[in-house]
Amino acid sequence: TATATATPSHTPTATNTTTPSPTATNTPLPAVTSTATATVAPTVNSTGWLGPAANTPGSGGDGDGFEVDPENGHADDNYLAVDVESGGNKQSSCASAKKDSHQFFDYHLDLPAGATISGIEIRLDALVDSSDGSPVMCVQLSWDGGGQWSAFQSTPVLSVDENSYFLGGESDSWGHEWTAAELSENNFRVRIINVAQSTAQDFSLDWLAVNVHYQHDGSAPTATPTPTTSQLDPSIYLPLLISPS
Repeated sequence: TATATATPSHTPTATNTTTPSPTATNTPLPAVTSTATATVAPTVNSTGWLGPAANTPGSGGDGDGFEVDPENGHADDNYLAVDVESGGNKQSSCASAKKDSHQFFDYHLDLPAGATISGIEIRLDALVDSSDGSPVMCVQLSWDGGGQWSAFQSTPVLSVDENSYFLGGESDSWGHEWTAAELSENNFRVRIINVAQSTAQDFSLDWLAVNVHYQHDGSAPTATPTPTTSQLDPSIYLPLLISPS
C-alpha cells in the first residue's frame, strides 16, 4: 500500500537591511584678505588772495583809467585809486570804447610744476560816489599780456559804501584753458572797465585781488584696501552632506 510522504515547505525569514544616513563632512572655504593698493588723488589748492605790483591805464574813454593814485589798488589798505567822472558816453555796455579802463598785472602767481588750473577768482573792493546810473565794474582776463581777453564778467550795481565783489570761482576758467606760463608776471592781466549810464560818476578801487585754484598730483599716496583671495584657512568650514553611493 502506498504511503504519502510530506514535503517540507520554505518559510521566508525577515531580514533587516540598514540604509546609511548622510555623513556631515567639513569643507574649508577660501579666506578673504585685504591688500592695500596705493592710489594718488589730485588735491585742490589755491594761491590765496594776491594783489598786483604793476598797472597801466587802458585806451578806452579818456585814456587815463584810474587817474588818481592807481597804485592804491594793489593792496587792501583803505587807500583808494579813483577814476573821476568816468567815461565818454552814457551807454551801459562793457564793450563800449568810450568807457575808462585800467589794467593790473604782476601778481606773482607761482604754481608747482604739473599743476592743472581749474578756476580763477577776482575780488574787487570798490565803491562809487553815487549809485545813480547803475554803475558797475566789468572785468576781463588776459593770458598774453593784453593781446587777447576773456569774455566780460561784471559786478552788481556798486554801492556808495565799500564792499567786496567776487567774480569767477573755483571751477570758472573764464572760457580759457590756462597754463602755468600764462599766469606769469607779464602774461596775466586783469582789466577793469568802469561802466555807468552817466559821465559824472567817480569810481574808487581799494584792492583788485586774484585767487587761482588748481589741482596738483604731488600729494602722498593713499592706501585703499582691495579684497583678494588667499590660501585656504582651515579654521573656516562649511558642513557638506555626502550621501554614500
